[in-house]
Amino acid sequence: VFTFDIDGFAFSCLAGDNPVARYIGLVLFFPACLLWLQFCGLISKVNPKWAWDTIKLRSTMGQFLQVAFSTMSSTALVPMICYKHPNGQRSNLKYPNVFCGSDEHTAMVIAGSLCLWFLGLCGLAGVHVPQVQRQWEIRSGAECLVDGLVGCLRKGRKKITQKKFGSIELIEQLLQKRILEGGRFLLGRFRLDVWWYGVPLLLRGPLLALTVVLAPDDPAVQCLGCQIILMTFMAVQIYNWPWKAPILNVVDMVICFLLAILVVVAGFYVPVASGGLLTFFEIFSMVVFALLFGVVGIMILASVLALFYRAAIGNQKELKIMTVGTTPPPTQIASELFNMIAALAGKPTEHLAQKMEKLGVYDLQTLKVAIAVLRTEVVEMGPDLAQNSSRSTSRITSEALALKPAPKAAAAPAPKSEPTELEATELEAAKIKQACV
Repeated sequence: VFTFDIDGFAFSCLAGDNPVARYIGLVLFFPACLLWLQFCGLISKVNPKWAWDTIKLRSTMGQFLQVAFSTMSSTALVPMICYKHPNGQRSNLKYPNVFCGSDEHTAMVIAGSLCLWFLGLCGLAGVHVPQVQRQWEIRSGAECLVDGLVGCLRKGRKKITQKKFGSIELIEQLLQKRILEGGRFLLGRFRLDVWWYGVPLLLRGPLLALTVVLAPDDPAVQCLGCQIILMTFMAVQIYNWPWKAPILNVVDMVICFLLAILVVVAGFYVPVASGGLLTFFEIFSMVVFALLFGVVGIMILASVLALFYRAAIGNQKELKIMTVGTTPPPTQIASELFNMIAALAGKPTEHLAQKMEKLGVYDLQTLKVAIAVLRTEVVEMGPDLAQNSSRSTSRITSEALALKPAPKAAAAPAPKSEPTELEATELEAAKIKQACV
């Protein structure tokens, strides 16, 4: 159920016992679902009150394809997974009665290839359809967005439209917002700064299925490939933390971690490698060791360079290899921050509260960290403001870690020198004069 495996719903009872007919019926199931949704959308337009929103219908179809993508890719690769018999013949892994190279297998390969083409067309449609749709809506006015908005544009009634909606720029924004609603299924579940994560996430299932296609007779290679894929996706997921809901990030990380452990445990039951497979693993181990020592060597070289290029670790003047990228200049950050402060100077607190309510969890946490940095490093707050501000972060100031210069020793008073004979005579004369007075 959770992997959307159609065979798990007793699909063979409907398709019959013939493996070729059952496989072709399984391949046609996904386009049939899309056609059914489209047919229901057309039927709903009979009554305007029941009419489905075209944009939302397309978003629903995209959501279905996204959920079924891993199952569709695995289904398309089924005919390509053939294992070897002791007599030299090969059979399909899922349908052992079908011998690879036979007419039945050829029909299955054609159906699987068409399924792969269908996946490719769906990917291209997801990229190009929104652009074509936007141009088509503006030119033809076939689908009115807000109270006949496009129709007003088509008939040249720009004055009425501007009076109602404010400006042509606002109309363009409404059009763009409407188009983005069709792609909400691909972007809506992820953070706004990691909106692209939906595309690589779709590749995880096909890549895991591809390991069986590339090495059907070598379970050790399958375990190695699955382990590399799972660890790579887990590292990317932990680094970006892409899901909007924090619990989904934790669940995704734990699932990848547990699956990686299961793959390691499954490797204990794999036969001992020998022959060409053993040679492959030896070469692969040497490559991994070379990469490991190369990374350590680069870090040692960077540490040696840091001894001559004196700068604190993590400082903005640090080498690019130590900061893993280019650090923006402080003047640019200061200018942007000053502009933001000037823009918010005349806004009331209620305005900011309304804007903050629309932000996600991680955006609020980022703002919280930024406020903590400004409070401890940039803004000199008075005692009243410092007492009212919340200190809910564990950040310490950079002055706490700065090396304080040693206090200078107080200079010793110069020793008094003995007066000369002339100075002693003048001092004695001054005392006598004072006594006479």
